[in-house]
Amino acid sequence: MYLSQTILPLTILAAAAVRASVLDATPDAAANNVTAPSITGRNCSEFYITVDVSAETEKLNVTAPANQFELTDLVTTLASVNVPMQSLSTGTVQLNATYKIWSQLCVPTGFTANGTLEFAIHGINFDHSYWSFDGPGSKYNYVDAALKAGHAIFTYDRLGVGRSSKPNGITEVQISTEIAIAAALVDKVKQKLQFKNIVGIGHSFGSIQLTRIANKYGNLFHGMVLTGFSTNTQGLPATTAGFGLEIASQQNPLRFGSLSTSYLATGGIVNDQQLFFYAPNTKLRVLQLTENTKATLTIGELLIQNPVAAPTYTNPVYIVTGDRDFIFCGGNCSVSTNGSSDLLQPSKSLFPGVSDFSTYVAPNVGHGINQHENAPAVYEKMEQWIVQRFQ
Repeated sequence: MYLSQTILPLTILAAAAVRASVLDATPDAAANNVTAPSITGRNCSEFYITVDVSAETEKLNVTAPANQFELTDLVTTLASVNVPMQSLSTGTVQLNATYKIWSQLCVPTGFTANGTLEFAIHGINFDHSYWSFDGPGSKYNYVDAALKAGHAIFTYDRLGVGRSSKPNGITEVQISTEIAIAAALVDKVKQKLQFKNIVGIGHSFGSIQLTRIANKYGNLFHGMVLTGFSTNTQGLPATTAGFGLEIASQQNPLRFGSLSTSYLATGGIVNDQQLFFYAPNTKLRVLQLTENTKATLTIGELLIQNPVAAPTYTNPVYIVTGDRDFIFCGGNCSVSTNGSSDLLQPSKSLFPGVSDFSTYVAPNVGHGINQHENAPAVYEKMEQWIVQRFQ
């Protein structure tokens, strides 16, 4: 991985006493050196990072749909139960490519070089703004919670999402490419900036990526917090159907009109509510904002999104999922199964080498944790877990 030749002014890092030899970046012309005005002690910079990727991707046995009719047929097949399905992959192929990844680093005032960095990976239907939902000062804003706890936080738009590069949505935007990008970003942070601990924070598909990063790179992170996650697959067929997936450029031509037909979007606000929200504990305004700012997914991501075991990973793991999570618990995470008190605890099987493993079932919360009214209480649990282990 390399960063472009333009050097990003790092005044915020100097002020935070983080010693960086050089952090080269391409500033976002509209958002370089942004300082959020509404929260005391918050310093954020937005920039592009150019990443060289070498990854082994799946040679998928699908093509970009010619129209919605073809896409709906594919989704119906994927969502069907007990229906024999042709192999999705015909092997692997080596991908070597270069991408621009939109990134943001926020640092609290008084941050020191031996502090903790949270490295956050968003899930499907969102971009980086999942972590700063509703803006600075909002109770839904996880970035604010991390800064309040004294941690720096790095967020970014995953490949194919937001302001990051949008290559072929079948052959390139796959989970193997994305974990290679995430690992490269972490490596660059470690090379150029001094943090005592780096904790991976994931939501949903971002949490799945963390399991695969741990599988491939071992203890890359000093700890991991997986939110909106479990190994339970009960709700997945209904989820696949419930997305109501449409070709993104047709679903919202104004926002996604330039994308190829390998890029998809949820059908609308009804689909968002069904899969991401527990209505009694959220607000209609928040649901509407989620729909208005939602992001895309690709066919490559849709076809390959399973977690994998990480036998060489030994650092702490914390799983935080709402009790009403439809996607990962079928709508009830508090069900006991096989001797476990809830559906989160069996996820320990992914981390056989981890001794510090714990879970938290957040009450009255759906899959989109950050969009619920008690998000601050969930954030407090997460930050307490991090502080207790890495302060």
